[in-house]
Amino acid sequence: MRGPATCELIAVSRTGQRRVIAWWRVPAPGYGVPGHLVLAGSSAFPRGQLTQLIVSVVHGPTLVTVPA
Repeated sequence: MRGPATCELIAVSRTGQRRVIAWWRVPAPGYGVPGHLVLAGSSAFPRGQLTQLIVSVVHGPTLVTVPA
């Protein structure tokens, strides 16, 4: 992904609540190794309540949605 962009990782609960659990900035030239970004985050949602994780551009499109 090329930048500049600010991205976020969002946790979604069974009740539809959304919480940003991490965010990062992508520099204009992008990241050096295509497809490799290591990110750590945590959520207050109990594991059984988590339904999906969403990676999106802040105020922009969803990049990927992963079922949990």
